[in-house]
Amino acid sequence: KLATTIPTMTSVTQIKQLKNNKDNQIIRRDITFNTPNFMRNDEEKKISAAEKGTLVHLCMQRLNIKEEYNLEKIKQLINDLVKRDIINKIEADNINPYKILNFTKSEIWKEMKNAKKIYKERPFFINIPAKDIYNEELEEELLVQGIIDLYYINQNNEIILVDYKTDYVEKDKKQELISKYKAQLDLYKKALEETYKKKVKNVYIYSVYLEEILKIY
Repeated sequence: KLATTIPTMTSVTQIKQLKNNKDNQIIRRDITFNTPNFMRNDEEKKISAAEKGTLVHLCMQRLNIKEEYNLEKIKQLINDLVKRDIINKIEADNINPYKILNFTKSEIWKEMKNAKKIYKERPFFINIPAKDIYNEELEEELLVQGIIDLYYINQNNEIILVDYKTDYVEKDKKQELISKYKAQLDLYKKALEETYKKKVKNVYIYSVYLEEILKIY
């Protein structure tokens, strides 16, 4: 019966939600669309936590590893996004430039400076056994799609996987953040290992809120 209801294709995000669901039930979501910015009144023009996270990811993508950043350069990067109509002024005002800048001071950034290859926002598809997700004896497979924030090949030809997370997290609850996203990162790791036919050396979460690197593997 379960085999007739599971999807043939799903996303990493949906799998993460499913694994975090205590009842382990299939998640069905109605598709809804936000009101376009030009139709919102001033009271509606508030930026949600999820939207702020998307804005931070956008800035992270635009960082140039060859650049030596200071606060003014980060602010300029944000202003350029406004000038190019990629984001609006309200969205720009909700981006904390210090958080973006501090990533460029991290050990990950320093290692990327000498990396052989850097890959950002890379989409992937991977087949995984349905039984790994639903904890049932199923023969079916799921085609899973996702996007990897960042991975790079270091000087030792090792694959390093990094995922940005913007969640609010207390300093003494870092393990909760790791537990929340481990299943998601395990899929990213598996996808890279199947693509490159070699093990991923390290997997990290970069907590934007804590400005800290959290090691998964």
